[in-house]
Amino acid sequence: QPHYEVPFSFVSPEAPGVIVRGSIDCLVAHPDGSLRVLEFKTGAPRPEHAHQLELYRRAAQFAFPGAAVDAELVYPERAD
Repeated sequence: QPHYEVPFSFVSPEAPGVIVRGSIDCLVAHPDGSLRVLEFKTGAPRPEHAHQLELYRRAAQFAFPGAAVDAELVYPERAD
């Protein structure tokens, strides 16, 4: 079950005074209860993309404690 443009607010334990807000491009809920965060990007891969993806994965993990959450960067125009 895909859910698109999923908004979130997240406070990381490493930075308790900072509230991070964002929108996950696609959050896929699997029948077994696991989740997959998909972040779609254009252009060339950049290090900050991976950082953003990990933040979104952690936010999903926080929102759904106990669920297995993985994440993937998707570059649609790239034919790797």
